[in-house]
Amino acid sequence: MLCMSASGLAQIQAGRAVQITISGVPAEEKQRFDAVYPVSESGTINMPYIGVVRAAGMKSAQLATSLQNRYKKAGIYSHPTIQVIDSSAKSI
Repeated sequence: MLCMSASGLAQIQAGRAVQITISGVPAEEKQRFDAVYPVSESGTINMPYIGVVRAAGMKSAQLATSLQNRYKKAGIYSHPTIQVIDSSAKSI
């Protein structure tokens, strides 16, 4: 993908943040879900409905796929499309 930035290739780091957006869900769910999530020092993020998820050490696309699969498997969303942007320039 030519539109992918260098940050999309880097691994997510603990103590930073990721911006996560979702589509393919009702509008009120999108408003609840779309946000900047801090990555804890232990390398996790806390996601709506599914709780704590490992993020550090993953690439943005890997985390997006992992989240989509977890939401589908849990029966929360049937066709979510999740985008993760590593905000590695933003320290929390």
